Order: sequence, then structure tokens, then C-alpha cells
Amino acid sequence: MKKTFVFVAFLTSLVSITALRGAEMPLDVRLEIKQGAVEIPEGTYDHHRPVRVRTLKRVPKGTRAVVYRSVRYYPVDGMFYVSRNGLYQRTFPPVGFRVRTLSVLPTRIVVKGKPYYYACGIFYQKKGSDYLVVKTPLGAVVRKLPRDVAKITWKGSVAHQLNGVVYRKVKGGYQVVAFI
Repeated sequence: MKKTFVFVAFLTSLVSITALRGAEMPLDVRLEIKQGAVEIPEGTYDHHRPVRVRTLKRVPKGTRAVVYRSVRYYPVDGMFYVSRNGLYQRTFPPVGFRVRTLSVLPTRIVVKGKPYYYACGIFYQKKGSDYLVVKTPLGAVVRKLPRDVAKITWKGSVAHQLNGVVYRKVKGGYQVVAFI
């Protein structure tokens, strides 16, 4: 069952109206916008918690942008940033994004017989000499989560959310249990 909350929010210049109408939103929380309301599956969202957006004033000297679909992504310590209003805002590259090397050592994970590489909340698969961003595999277990993960209440228990992926603490790490 879904609850409908009236969509009233303070919109900064970081979020444009086009993003609200269905374009890709480079934010940690992706919500379905319908007729001025936000549809949120019941039990998935602790609405008293603010959304954190990680920003940098500048990227390290020598950082080279990776351009994908006319967007410049700046890799810094395994995370990606885009330039917005004089700051660099953390974002998650879309599925299909390719990068030759990662700025951190990824963790190799096998899910249902398929090898994945995980770094800073992003799942990759190796394609030739490149790392290809792929959809997060349901059931994957990662040892640790990035520090900007949000604690949420999920089906009556504590869970963690990052970029629309819900993780639950299990023996050996955190398991991907759902998508919001």
C-alpha cells in the first residue's frame, strides 16, 4: 500500500523543474512524481530526516572529467561529482556509464554466479578494460557502506538507503533488499 504525501519542499537551484518532470535526478533519493504528489511505498521513508547532499568547493588538481551523455562527471575518491552553481555535488553515474579506471580499489562480489565490482555505493561489471555501471543486484552483500548513507525505517526495522537502494544489516555486511 502506498501513502501519498503532498509534495511541498524547498527547491534549491540544485534541482531543476526538468528533473522533477522525469529527467535523471543526480540525487540520493529518487521519487516518482505524479500529479503534484510524491508516491512513497509504506514503511520505506523516515520523513523527519533531511536529505544530505555532499559537495566540494573544488576537485583535486589534475582531476579529469569523464563525459557521458553531455554531462561531465568528476571522479574523486571513488565517488563522482558534477559541477552545479560553482560547487561540485556528489552524484551517482547512470547505468551504462563507463570508466577505464576507478580511483579506489573496488570489492569483487559474486551474485547469482555473476561477478560485480563495488565501490562507494556503485556497482560495476568489467567490460573489456572498462568498468561499466550496472543496476544494483538484489541480494548482493557488501562489507561496508559509504559514510553518506541514510538510516531509514524499512518494514518496521532499521535499514540504510543510498541512491534509491535499501540495505539491511546482515552477518558479514549489508544486503541489498529493495529499491525505492
